[in-house]
Amino acid sequence: MRNLFRKVDQSLSSVYGAITLLIVFVCYLLIGNIVEYYYGARVASITVFNNIFFALLLGLVVLSLFLSLLKRLPFKRRFIGFYLIHIGLITLIIATMLSSFTSLRASMTLAPKTISNKANLDKYQISLRERATGVTQYVDLNYSLRPQGLNLDFGAIYLISYLPYSEHYKTKVDINEQVSAVLTRESKLSKKLRLDKISLSTNNLDYPSFYLEDGLEFLLLNKQMNNCIKSLTKTNLSCVQILRRKSLDKIKDELCLENKYLITQEGFYELSNNCLLEKPILEVSTNDSIIQIEKYLENTHFKKEYKYIDDFSNNETDLVKYREGDSSKEIKIIKLGQKKEVINKEGRFFDLYFGKKELILPFQIELDKIINTTKEGDLTFLDYKAQVKIHDGTSNVDNELIELNSPLYINGWNLHLDTVSTQENGPMLLTLNLLYDPNKWIKIAGFSVFCLGLLILAFQRKKKWKEH
Repeated sequence: MRNLFRKVDQSLSSVYGAITLLIVFVCYLLIGNIVEYYYGARVASITVFNNIFFALLLGLVVLSLFLSLLKRLPFKRRFIGFYLIHIGLITLIIATMLSSFTSLRASMTLAPKTISNKANLDKYQISLRERATGVTQYVDLNYSLRPQGLNLDFGAIYLISYLPYSEHYKTKVDINEQVSAVLTRESKLSKKLRLDKISLSTNNLDYPSFYLEDGLEFLLLNKQMNNCIKSLTKTNLSCVQILRRKSLDKIKDELCLENKYLITQEGFYELSNNCLLEKPILEVSTNDSIIQIEKYLENTHFKKEYKYIDDFSNNETDLVKYREGDSSKEIKIIKLGQKKEVINKEGRFFDLYFGKKELILPFQIELDKIINTTKEGDLTFLDYKAQVKIHDGTSNVDNELIELNSPLYINGWNLHLDTVSTQENGPMLLTLNLLYDPNKWIKIAGFSVFCLGLLILAFQRKKKWKEH
């Protein structure tokens, strides 16, 4: 065992061992940058920079530096540059490792003349809030590249799984009286050139029940409504439920119009002339394309289902599968940024939200105004500034000017102006990125000691060279 420790000591503390570790470290950073370039910072953080292998690699580098430092003891003046370089690197690496666990990244969006101390962390969370009492329950969702089984029961809801990268696909569900159809839209120039497919369904949850093309409207109605349309009379039993809400004349005014077509198994029916369904047509011609029915399904509706994918380039595909606690086994979906209403069997209302975790800042930021400094005649809107006021709980209010690519430092926080966006018929919005790193000054100190060691070592080498 003693021989093993001696070999490890000799390997890590030798020049060759240090150079090997340095090469591996640089290659690892290069891989991380490549992953970040192609797949984004989130995937790079998960797969490269925040995993056990990277922590182990940094630990080996620190151990190598420490063993090399011990070999130069007891203290000798001629090794002072060597000591400072190693101490600076050890301090810098340890502070970097600590920052990966203690630093905070967040963002906030402000409109002019608004003030807030709430930001959104770069972490995801499910929250369930009861409206009557305001009591809120939270579930943190960890970064992952694979689906996570949650299996958490919160009474009103039961969380099933978290899919960080997913896409939807079409599935068929058997249900009476419902209808689904697939239309094909082909180019007039060449029928072999299929432009796209349009999926329609009458459950109105995942897929629309109508399609618009060049002023023409194609309607898909369920079986009950189809039977009603085929004989628009007050004695038609299929129309009874519909006529409780609308009169027969009202239905005719809405449906029996030109440029409206009913999709049926036989083909398209024109709904003009009081919805008198005559001979169906197999295709409808628009200005640039031809619409045909590829598939018509009775007692079926289309539903969007979701599955995990390996495409990590899109960060907006996260979703959580859940079911209402008192309902059947029907699985529901909530996407990132969505809020849904939940009602339990006692009739209590809940708000289910999937979004970023909220952070309360130790100060308030008030956006005074956004200054556009784009030169006249320049159509790009890239150069802008923001005048903000910082309220830190005291009577003093600091006025600060934030410029693009010029960070602002406040109480240990680093503020970056990210984007300025405009809302339709609304105010301009400013997005700020915030970074808090409690080990920032330790890193600066370690880097300063490292640079000082380099200067001293260079001076000693120069002096020694002159003596020879």
